[in-house]
Amino acid sequence: MLADDLLTEFATIVGHTELAYAEPPHLLTGGFFTENHRFRLTDARSPWNRTLVLRLFPVSVPDDIVRLEATVQRGVAAAGFPTPDVVHFDPSARLDSRRYFVMDYVSGAPMLGGITIGVLARQGPRLLRRLSHTTADVQVQLHQIDPTPILAELGDVPVRVERWFDLLQDAVDAGATGFEAARRWLVDHRPPEPSALVICHGDLHPGNMLVDDHGRVLAVLDWTVATLAEPVFELGFTSMALSLAPIDAPPWVQRLVRRFGRGIARRYVRAYTDRNPVDLATLPYYEALRCAMEVSNAARWRLIVADGRGHELLRPTWDSIADVMVDYFRARTGVEITLPPPASA
Repeated sequence: MLADDLLTEFATIVGHTELAYAEPPHLLTGGFFTENHRFRLTDARSPWNRTLVLRLFPVSVPDDIVRLEATVQRGVAAAGFPTPDVVHFDPSARLDSRRYFVMDYVSGAPMLGGITIGVLARQGPRLLRRLSHTTADVQVQLHQIDPTPILAELGDVPVRVERWFDLLQDAVDAGATGFEAARRWLVDHRPPEPSALVICHGDLHPGNMLVDDHGRVLAVLDWTVATLAEPVFELGFTSMALSLAPIDAPPWVQRLVRRFGRGIARRYVRAYTDRNPVDLATLPYYEALRCAMEVSNAARWRLIVADGRGHELLRPTWDSIADVMVDYFRARTGVEITLPPPASA
């Protein structure tokens, strides 16, 4: 059992051979492809004497992805950014053959958690302002952090924009051949890299921001998509996600949510540039890059399921609007993506 394995794993690390739980592992909601378990030990030294979270990754996730997430999260936390501190990460360690790290637990609720269509209809304008301004504020704060110490810690782990070209090539190699033209266009049209780069979160949606009862951001979660890039990379990735707002729902609901999403995206870009003026000429490129990334994840999942594998993998959120993303990518690049047939897990 996980609870027993945890005590065995941490006994040597903590220096306490008779560890016990003040709070046994409890599965938290909200993780998409990771399992997040809250727990608390008894009679342990700092930092193991407080409520912690075990972030457990699927077996299929590569070493570099976990190392990048843990290192970036630890680095921005050390710089004073609101994210849980990583209290333990060992690249060679495994629990049930799965990579993991341990971080502080932060109480709070996901921003806009539990929002329904009715609430959107009644409170839409207020929610638009709240989400767009909060997202911009958090990203401007993040982009002010000096990335140099984080880069030194990462070493040769891919963290720049090229990492997404490599992942798109992985999708092509896995059989998603409809992406070859898309990847080629993205490589050929990549904007020149400026000298000043920032740490971008890359996936700052409401579910990755924990807030208190007053709406103040307590913690930003999930640094899997973190990338060293120009600030417009962040704007493009976020604008695309807000505009399309993926949910698995009937088409009329998806259309309504996208209508709100486009309004949020426009207000968000304006809010960011009011705080940190940047040239938006490359915004459509980074929107297209994020789109290709999410479509490739959906395509790879479809191929794996069609092959009778991937039982541990959840259906990607974006798969429900894959055809919409194909249109979105074509509008920005003129390139057509061909998706594998829909699959059912």
